[in-house]
Amino acid sequence: MRESLEPKDHPMLNGLLDLAEAGSGDAADISLIEHLAQRYRANLPAILADDGDRELRVDDLLNDDLDLGDYENPAVLAFVAIFDPYCSTAVAAAARLAPRTVSRPRLLAVVALVNRTSRHREVRTVTAVLTELGPTVDALGLLRTMAREAIAADRAQTDAALCRYLNQLGSGGLVPEDPVGDLLGFAHRLSLSPGMLDRILRAIVESRKTCLKTRIAVIRGLLRWPRPVRLSLATTVTRLPPGPEGDCLKLVLARTIEAASAAPAVADTGRDDPDIPWAPDWIARRDRAPARAPVRSVRDVLRNHRSRSALR
Repeated sequence: MRESLEPKDHPMLNGLLDLAEAGSGDAADISLIEHLAQRYRANLPAILADDGDRELRVDDLLNDDLDLGDYENPAVLAFVAIFDPYCSTAVAAAARLAPRTVSRPRLLAVVALVNRTSRHREVRTVTAVLTELGPTVDALGLLRTMAREAIAADRAQTDAALCRYLNQLGSGGLVPEDPVGDLLGFAHRLSLSPGMLDRILRAIVESRKTCLKTRIAVIRGLLRWPRPVRLSLATTVTRLPPGPEGDCLKLVLARTIEAASAAPAVADTGRDDPDIPWAPDWIARRDRAPARAPVRSVRDVLRNHRSRSALR
């Protein structure tokens, strides 16, 4: 397994894997670290091991009464505290790791490693309390307080950044390369509910001031959005008023769903893909609909609309 981790990129990975092996002897912990390494290289958040569709949240890590399964391993927590791309998650992982040093003093060396190598300044600041004062009750209490303050400050900054981002999108002054990735990052860091994310996406898709390229990217990333949001987003697009932009967005949606529906998981088994629950019904309605002249590109839609307008 270790050959796939590229130690040249992260020299401490082998040490964390040794700790995982010594901690529980469970290969699942080692596999989880490898899985996290792949997700973090892609700048993706951690996923709960027992629920592949739910991200690891800050509140999960701060809840001491919640059993996080494989994430309870000190090596896994240290890995999250060092490499997680989101500051709040990394700080919460460090705060969850710290109390374990009381019963296992050798974990102080792991906390020191986190303090030296974490990508986040806030994590280094918080863990410095434990490395300087030791695993005392006062030190652990101060560490938890500092962690909560750092998380609150990060969320406030992220909330302000999201407001600026949406204002720039709405005014057409910003055309991001990956709006789906940006918005998913904001949603994770702020623990946005599916309803709130749905309202944001509807506002983007319906806004005529938002750059068309951004609106198309939001629709093309349909399967990247959380499941509760996908059907609502598709419905919003189908209800757009007719016109050059509306026709373009509907075409993009149709091609996105058709491409997903043609995936081997659906075509070969004949069963509904849980990731696209509406796709088979959409295909059935399409097959019953009257035949239309094929449209080869978005450019054709714009050209046809201009031609109809000229004839009026």
